[in-house]
Amino acid sequence: MPIQEHPNEDERYRRRVFWAGFFPITCVVIFCVGFAVLGTNVTRLQYDAALSKWRSQNITEYEATVSDMSMVWAGDYKLRVRDGQLVSLSKLRSGAVITVTNGTLSGLSPNFMTVEGMFEEADRLTSSSALDLQMSCWVDFDDALGYPSDISCQPKPWYDVTDVSGGTQITSLKVLQRATPSPTP
Repeated sequence: MPIQEHPNEDERYRRRVFWAGFFPITCVVIFCVGFAVLGTNVTRLQYDAALSKWRSQNITEYEATVSDMSMVWAGDYKLRVRDGQLVSLSKLRSGAVITVTNGTLSGLSPNFMTVEGMFEEADRLTSSSALDLQMSCWVDFDDALGYPSDISCQPKPWYDVTDVSGGTQITSLKVLQRATPSPTP
């Protein structure tokens, strides 16, 4: 009588091999698909915490060096902001001082380069749908002061467009003046 193999052991082995391969592959697919469709890396709670941290600093005037990668404003700038309003802007490489009147330059507003403008953009990104099939945006906040230090957006690989990538990065920020905190009753 020929020796028969146990079909149960063979079946158990196949199941173990299946799950050993299925589980890691499933995790990788979920991670990649999740990353591919997310619109931004920051949650609303992270945004709110950063905004609260920035506001708690009571900063009324600051000077920042900003690098912008958009088509219209591409370049490095030094700007000064007082009470949330852009008061001076100069392009660093050319050294040209750019006159800003009523917050605009030839009808275009460079206010998106201020901390306040970057918070507005981060607010827009975290208020919209968490799933975005066209653009992927990345927001980083400064650990010490809480301001958005970098916002960059790129089209998804399957979204066939050009000239829409861009970003704004605050490379340095110097606090010039703080408001005296008012005592709480």
